[in-house]
Amino acid sequence: MNENLPTPKLMDAHITDSTISPFSDKLMLYHTVMSNGIGIQNYGSAVSKIMRHDIHLQFGRLTAGISKFANDGMNMLINKGWLEEPPTAADRKQLSNQSAGNNNQ
Repeated sequence: MNENLPTPKLMDAHITDSTISPFSDKLMLYHTVMSNGIGIQNYGSAVSKIMRHDIHLQFGRLTAGISKFANDGMNMLINKGWLEEPPTAADRKQLSNQSAGNNNQ
């Protein structure tokens, strides 16, 4: 104020009395699972740069624990139907059987 600089606005206007989460369970679970994956990648990067071999074992244990947690989250996404199925190749046997059936008619 002494130097006539603008003061930042108060954050009080952003506080709400709502008890409903602004984010869906689907979104929160997805971000949690993805964050776990990023954490595992960070441990891998750290292991590649650390020269102390005694710490590698500790990173391995941490990675195993995080992997179990991430796997549980991924299974929850699958069980709830929130994880989209990735694109797959066409079933060639089924396609050839369909085309063979159409040729007989």
